[in-house]
Amino acid sequence: MTALVMLTIFADTPAVSEIVERAVAVMDKKPAHMVCRLDTDIESFDGKGKPEDHVLVQIEETRRGAQVDHKILHVWKNGKDETADATAKEEKQKRKREAKKKEEGEGEGDQELLLPFTKEAAAQYKFELVREETLWGHRTFVLKVTARQRKPNAGDGTAWIDAESFVMMKGVFVPAKLPDEHVDWLRFQTQYAVHTSGFVLPTLFKVEGAGHFLLMKKGFRSTLRWTDCK
Repeated sequence: MTALVMLTIFADTPAVSEIVERAVAVMDKKPAHMVCRLDTDIESFDGKGKPEDHVLVQIEETRRGAQVDHKILHVWKNGKDETADATAKEEKQKRKREAKKKEEGEGEGDQELLLPFTKEAAAQYKFELVREETLWGHRTFVLKVTARQRKPNAGDGTAWIDAESFVMMKGVFVPAKLPDEHVDWLRFQTQYAVHTSGFVLPTLFKVEGAGHFLLMKKGFRSTLRWTDCK
C-alpha cells in the first residue's frame, strides 16, 4: 500500500525531542510473560539472483521482560525436514554463547543491535522530523534517523511513529558501517504493533543483502513474522 504524503507539519505536531521521548517510553515497555509464534523464511541466491537454498523455521518465542528465549519447533530446508539436526546444532551454539558470555562478561555485547528507540541507545542517534504521512490508516510522524558513530550495529534510515500511540510502526535502515569487507550491501526493515495487553511487540523483521568472496557473489533475504502472541 502506497503511503499518502503530507508535505506540511501540522500545528499540533510535537517537537522531535518529545516524539522520540514518548516513542522510547512506549517501545521500552516489556511484558512480564508473553509467548509468540515466530516464522522465519530464509532464502539465498547466486550471483545472478537464481534461488539456491530455502529454509523455513517455526519457533516458539518466550519473552520475560527484556529476556527473549527461542525454542525450535520445526525446520525445513529445500522441502526436507531437518528439525532434529537443527535442534542439535542450536543447542551446541547455545552452549558456546553461554560459555563466551561467562568468559567475557555481560557488558561485552558490542555487536548487539543499537535500536534507536530504546533508553540504552537513543542518545547514540540524531533524529529529524521530515514530514507526516498516513501509513496503513494511521497518522504518523516520519523521522530521519542517523547514527552518531559509524558502527556496524548502528543504523541510518527512516522511522514511522504512530501519532496516537507513539509506537514505531515501521523502520527502514541500512548499517551505519557495513559489518564486513565482503558485504556489498545490507538493508533491514522492522515493524511493531501494540498488543491487546498494551505492550509493543515486533510483527516483522526483514533483512536482505549481498556479498562476495573472491569471484563468488551471493545474495540473501530473511523474513521473520510474529503471530499468536499470548
